[in-house]
Amino acid sequence: MHPEAMRIISYAKKKGFIVSINTNFTLVTEDIARYLVENKVDHLIVSLWAGTPDVYAQTHPNKTEETFYEIKSCLQFLNRYKRRRENVPCIKIYNVVFNMNYQNFPSMIDFVVATESEAVEFTLIDTIPGKTDKLLLSEKQAEELLFMAKKLKEQFDNENNTICLENYETFLRRLSSSCQGNGEYDRDIMQTIPCYAGWTFARIVATGDVNSCLKSHRIPIGNLHKETFRSLWNSARQQEFRRKTRRFDIHDPYFRLIGNDTNAAVGCFRSCDNIGHSLLLHNKITRLNKPVKAILKTMAAVGRTRNSLSTRN
Repeated sequence: MHPEAMRIISYAKKKGFIVSINTNFTLVTEDIARYLVENKVDHLIVSLWAGTPDVYAQTHPNKTEETFYEIKSCLQFLNRYKRRRENVPCIKIYNVVFNMNYQNFPSMIDFVVATESEAVEFTLIDTIPGKTDKLLLSEKQAEELLFMAKKLKEQFDNENNTICLENYETFLRRLSSSCQGNGEYDRDIMQTIPCYAGWTFARIVATGDVNSCLKSHRIPIGNLHKETFRSLWNSARQQEFRRKTRRFDIHDPYFRLIGNDTNAAVGCFRSCDNIGHSLLLHNKITRLNKPVKAILKTMAAVGRTRNSLSTRN
């Protein structure tokens, strides 16, 4: 939609960036597909939410079944075209699952196969209370979907399928959660591992606002039009975010400011979008041996001392 989108993509690649684009793919033509391949875009995440044209039209009220066929045809063209060249971008089909499309789950996999895409990711809907919470799965629907999802995993394991089921364990865990019915998919896991987002992540939005995690949009740590990223990264607000999320006191009113639900006591419980990053890093840290951990702790202590001295000066 941006009038200079192609130029921005080309510029980012020339500067050596990894370029990943989230898109509903409705405006992508064969000419644009060629451009994306020839400019070596790394990843395309195509948000579809359906595996058949009827369900696509039902879940996208401003689109038609014809749009579904156009997306499918263009994806097939892109994947054929890229394999004659650099074999990028890698295509991931992204499906948000809720009570209007959960029965379409097997067809969502068929779509990935039919378009020769490399990966698929499923996630449960993150609702806005009072507006979209009617889309949550019922207990029975969740059980049906969990059965289909486990069957798919077993099938893929047995067949050594080349399609990547990305973040699939997280999807299964959320679907099995005791709090699935009210949309608090990550209540259990969030209380068992630390949050690392404050040290490993930053989200910069088009306005210049910088957020500490994907759900902290109501409490930005500052704006790049007014301060440098370095100053924001070490700012009091960022330090506060790190302290709060490290301790993770669920009774702290600070966590009411996380996420979309202004009434949630702990916004992190309603589908933490950084949980994948945190799990990945947590697994790496727990596998470190004692000497390496000791070295890292020493380095951290030195870093804190230097920061303290520079602040005094």
